[in-house]
Amino acid sequence: FFDSQAHGRGGLSFSDFQELMTRLMGPMYADQSGRALSWTLFRQFDTDESGSIDAREMLAGLAMLCRGSLEDRVQVVFRMFDRDRSGRIDQHELTAVLGQLLPTKTRQELARITENVLRSADLTGDRRLNWSEFRSSVLSAQLVRLIDEGVHQLEGVL
Repeated sequence: FFDSQAHGRGGLSFSDFQELMTRLMGPMYADQSGRALSWTLFRQFDTDESGSIDAREMLAGLAMLCRGSLEDRVQVVFRMFDRDRSGRIDQHELTAVLGQLLPTKTRQELARITENVLRSADLTGDRRLNWSEFRSSVLSAQLVRLIDEGVHQLEGVL
């Protein structure tokens, strides 16, 4: 499975990973929003930041998503949002990933959702979510539930 997709190169490039996600999860991963979501997930799996996902990284990523603790899965979601890896999710990062997860929402709707999330979860008032704030937020629980649903879909295909 992995070897045929990696074409003997020892790892999946992003385009290989994107193709795999589209094959496994369906056409929702083929559009612009799906590509962005795939890129975010690819970055999480590529732990050595080599630009490709080797078999070990793929297995570790899937195992963590499928069998990891709630805390592990919330950390993955946090890292998906923390695009610059600063340890904080700013308003732009929050809006960008919410836009990928909710592609049918307008910019105004996304701005409203982002503002609501920040208003309820940003306890320090700095317009950014640190790990503790994110972990305690309703948003993280809802996103882990969505990921769990996607993982169950993926397990059915594999």
